[in-house]
Amino acid sequence: MFGYIKMDGHAPKRYRDYFKRNYCFLCRSLDRHYGFFSRLFVSYDVTFFVVLFSEDNYLASVPNVPCFRSTKTLKDKSKEEFAKKIAALNLTLAAGELIDNISDKDKFYAKVAYSVYGHTFKKVRKDYPLLWEIVEQGHQAMNRVEEENGPIEEIENCFGTLIERIAREVFEVTDEAKISIIKYVAKMLYFMDAADDIDKDVRRNTYNALKAFESKRDYVLRHYADLKKHAADLRADLLPQEKRKCLNVGVVSRILDFGIPEMLTKICFKGVRV
Repeated sequence: MFGYIKMDGHAPKRYRDYFKRNYCFLCRSLDRHYGFFSRLFVSYDVTFFVVLFSEDNYLASVPNVPCFRSTKTLKDKSKEEFAKKIAALNLTLAAGELIDNISDKDKFYAKVAYSVYGHTFKKVRKDYPLLWEIVEQGHQAMNRVEEENGPIEEIENCFGTLIERIAREVFEVTDEAKISIIKYVAKMLYFMDAADDIDKDVRRNTYNALKAFESKRDYVLRHYADLKKHAADLRADLLPQEKRKCLNVGVVSRILDFGIPEMLTKICFKGVRV
């Protein structure tokens, strides 16, 4: 995943600690089920999905989470299954991104990484074939839009559908408030990644839905109003604040209301003088 979802710098300590502990839960779950080095793929974005997909308050009351101890203390079978499934999600999304980079002329590091972790990815595919299939089909849909130089809204919808299918079919999420948030976050992740990568993709002549703007500076200076409108349009898909009934509503709302907008601003103006 892209790694853009983080708490904003001014978030209350209890929110930052909560998010960090769920990040630790994901990291330790990767270690327990797919080996120590699978931790290298641990993602802030998937941590947010831990918060949304789970029905439990993982590690929220743990005062300290040692970095080099795995989740072997978990005894509840439902938690154990969730730990394995969320680790598999992290690795499946990572594998999908590597495959996409290989086909996008970013071949060397992606080929090496996919080769090194090939055995781990095969294990994940065997453990959760439906999860792998959903990600594979999602990337195929995105690739078709890319080949046609489709608009960014179309690509975002493909990625949003991919993540929604995972939520519904793999994690059995039925709460429509959560689904609304999940789709919004997925679309914003793709949008921020495109804005972050304009300059690199222009240099490499690889696909970027925003590449027509020729550079990040050109896009930001001339079209930042469009960017803000687009972000606002995506945000309109969210249910009102009072209807955000999901695990730890304070943490989720803080990320939606402050963390994502702050990160979007950082991405767009990084290296751009106005």
